[in-house]
Amino acid sequence: MSMIRHASGKPNIVGFSETIQPQVVYRGTRIQHIPIWDFFADPKALEIEGNPCAFRFRVTYQEILDGVARGYYLAEAAEKLKNVTPNEVEPEGKLAANNYRGISDQSPERSHNDRRFELKEYYALLPQKWIFPMLLQPQEVTNPDRLIAAKVVFHDSVLCAVELNKDYEGNAPYYKLDYFKVAGRFYARGIPEMLKDKQSITNEVVNQRLDNGALILNKGFIVVEKALVDSRDLTSKPGMGIRINNKALGANGDVRNVIQPFDMGHLDLQSGFSEVYEQERSAAERTGANRTTLGTAGLVKDSNMTLGGQEIAKAAASEKLAYVAMVMEFSWFIKIIQAYWKVIYQNISIEDVLNAIGPERLQGFQLISPIQIATEYKYAPQGIFNMENKGRLQAQVQALYQQFRDQPEIDPMKVFDLGIKNIGLDPSSLKRTPEEMYQFLVAQGLIQTKPGLPEKNINPGIADNQEPKQ
Repeated sequence: MSMIRHASGKPNIVGFSETIQPQVVYRGTRIQHIPIWDFFADPKALEIEGNPCAFRFRVTYQEILDGVARGYYLAEAAEKLKNVTPNEVEPEGKLAANNYRGISDQSPERSHNDRRFELKEYYALLPQKWIFPMLLQPQEVTNPDRLIAAKVVFHDSVLCAVELNKDYEGNAPYYKLDYFKVAGRFYARGIPEMLKDKQSITNEVVNQRLDNGALILNKGFIVVEKALVDSRDLTSKPGMGIRINNKALGANGDVRNVIQPFDMGHLDLQSGFSEVYEQERSAAERTGANRTTLGTAGLVKDSNMTLGGQEIAKAAASEKLAYVAMVMEFSWFIKIIQAYWKVIYQNISIEDVLNAIGPERLQGFQLISPIQIATEYKYAPQGIFNMENKGRLQAQVQALYQQFRDQPEIDPMKVFDLGIKNIGLDPSSLKRTPEEMYQFLVAQGLIQTKPGLPEKNINPGIADNQEPKQ
């Protein structure tokens, strides 16, 4: 190999070396899901905007050291937490969820830099005298009591980081996706809250039927105690036998004189199932999450027993869920789009723009601030209802074309373009170019060319002896 490289004029390879260098593999925004157990809002707040709030999270001691080196965490935080043994037992509110998932509530043994500390990230309007002196680059306090938007990260025993809030409006970067808003409440109502009462009633009915079934299946007895040889014989089990003292049977010697079965009555299983199904139907009406694939096996005369009834139930559920999605589009999704642009505007560089659109389009590129967008533009969500109506619109267009296709004013290609755009495709990607169309017409014999003569122009808007206008 060395001889070949030498003969071709290339330098010989005498060895290799490896180096590890940090490399940016992603530069952009991301969304982090925050459990409801780790988010704390102001007790008087009805929304996040304009109110203080905090987020609880865990970091390793190594991340704290890296944050100090990068100028984010205060050096005092790393020093005070150096010999602290953190308690990794979850708070009381999260224990039930973790136990259900099988997550241990014990503190595992970890290495020194892998210790997990619980920090809290707090956004609020705080006085200058508290914030400016604690910044990594302290600023002069001009008005001690003036409130400024700030972000504070702290451990229970030490302050970890203080910085100014970079948001234009001074709001925290948290966004709450509500299912059904509730007037006068911070937290909204979801499907579990809608079904809470229904689930409690259903559980009570089912538990009653199970308890009654256990009592009926395990027979009870009414016994004259003096007639028993051993009271332990009354245990209900397969092959059981009860020993009776014959002296207590009476003159006729009938065992029924001293022992009788205790009748617990009859268990009406049908009524239990009907009550459960009734609660299920009520829950479906409340949430819109009805079942459309299973009937009720003849127990209840309802719409699920026919295909038409199932289609009606399906349409009702789709309309209700589509309405919920529309409300989300006009509230949460607009806020998310605005938040994305705020982060992009604060962090974008000319290199990012160049890599995204290229040098040709960079000349005419103008970066618009979020304030300009808020004052000059309006976000118009086009999502759930457009998706729901695509099939209906497609059918209406086809029906209209079938009805009026013989009219000379109707252009079939415009109908084709509308149908293709409705399914999210570009009509030009399915059409032949003018050159390909001309070759196709020649191959089909629809256009004839003669040697030595110019080819006939297939553009009806330009005569053969005219030049196309620019």
